[in-house]
Amino acid sequence: MTKNSQLVSSCDEIRTEVSRFLKGPKANLLFPHVNLKDDLCLDSLDIVELIVHLEKKFGVEFDGDTMPSVETVGDLARYTQSLVTENVKI
Repeated sequence: MTKNSQLVSSCDEIRTEVSRFLKGPKANLLFPHVNLKDDLCLDSLDIVELIVHLEKKFGVEFDGDTMPSVETVGDLARYTQSLVTENVKI
């Protein structure tokens, strides 16, 4: 397995967790380009709850200063993956 395929596999795992969190019809819309607020209609509380879910699941801590740049499912998966990777190095 190449480094890129490991990243894709991990991003897929992250999207799976987002799907479990969302449940229902929104879970079928988890393509990388899908916007968390505009397309999935997540409000700020939903996003905070999703972040807490991902932090617990993957043992990471999100940086509040970085989160405003996370707009899409793909952004969230890549950012979470980067935190997981940092966590492994420590």
